[in-house]
Amino acid sequence: MQAQSTSIISVGGVTMTSTVTRTADAQIGVDPSLPAAKSGALTTRTGDSAGTMTLESGHGIQTGDVIEVYWEGGMRYRVTVGTVSGTSVPFSAGSGDALPAQGTSVTASKHTELDIDVEASRVKWFSVQCDKPACLHLYDDTDTLILSLPLPAGEDWTWRSGGTVANPFGNNAIAKALASQSSSSATATLKIGILYDSEV
Repeated sequence: MQAQSTSIISVGGVTMTSTVTRTADAQIGVDPSLPAAKSGALTTRTGDSAGTMTLESGHGIQTGDVIEVYWEGGMRYRVTVGTVSGTSVPFSAGSGDALPAQGTSVTASKHTELDIDVEASRVKWFSVQCDKPACLHLYDDTDTLILSLPLPAGEDWTWRSGGTVANPFGNNAIAKALASQSSSSATATLKIGILYDSEV
């Protein structure tokens, strides 16, 4: 089986074209629809990584949830939700961009679990893309986070073997993936393609 990409790069008056191909024994392809996020505003900004959102009613976010917070031009992922009271949702920690100014419109998104199971050391190609700003998290079989991938809308993230970058997934199994997206007005389509060997 085969994975292939073709790229055209134009910079400084120079154009570069390349085609890259990898082969392996097996492949995985998934394209789930991610639910719309919940809209609101950052009504309290305690610091770069903590604050309180006021969200739309029926947001479904609960105390202790780990979620993403998105705004125009930024995101903070894997934040931990504090004690929720109605539409008031405090949160802290996480990674990503520093929070925007108090009063900024934000969206908040719970994770959707994806069924992905592959030995990380056998992966030869991994590509992911979403049509809206999104974030993908990969976990091993002990439920330990392997990697978080913030995804700008429409831009792919790709790793392939044989290049200058070492395998970012380590040697454990990729046993679970969680994903979210930023839009509160529509669902988003996430696409993941994995090429791997059935034996090392």
